[in-house]
Amino acid sequence: MKLKTWKKLLKFIFILIGVIVLIFLGIFIYKIYLINHYKPNVYFDNSSNMEHDLSFNKWWSKHQNEYAVYDINKSLFMEFPQITGIKKGLFIIVKKINSSEIKVGDIVTYQYEQLIPWATRIMRIYNESGNLYIDAKGDNNPYPIAPMEKHIPVNTIIGKIEVI
Repeated sequence: MKLKTWKKLLKFIFILIGVIVLIFLGIFIYKIYLINHYKPNVYFDNSSNMEHDLSFNKWWSKHQNEYAVYDINKSLFMEFPQITGIKKGLFIIVKKINSSEIKVGDIVTYQYEQLIPWATRIMRIYNESGNLYIDAKGDNNPYPIAPMEKHIPVNTIIGKIEVI
């Protein structure tokens, strides 16, 4: 190859590397912005209660009856955030929210007694004697784990998982 061809090739490679570095830098800056903007809590999810071990369709076939109890079908579930669950071992970023912001399908963390914060999906929101409660279910749990996922006071919710 001629010297000019080599110079053009090297120039192209350096420009390509520069573009890749700029893209990664942009992603990093955006994540820093999200963390500073939301001022979230960061937790390490060490449980498998939200983990999906199969493709979504196979997972849904295995778990659909558990959601039918809450009148949640596949098309409704597909509108929920994080329909593929949360892998065990990830750090999760949790945005603090007001009780008026929660809705069925959200994945929230809450404090159950003295245990570490618990991540789970809201299945039902209800008012009992003037107090708001939720029933929840970890996507990988066959049924709600009583009492951890039943009759949860909304004021124990730390926040909603926004970014993983």
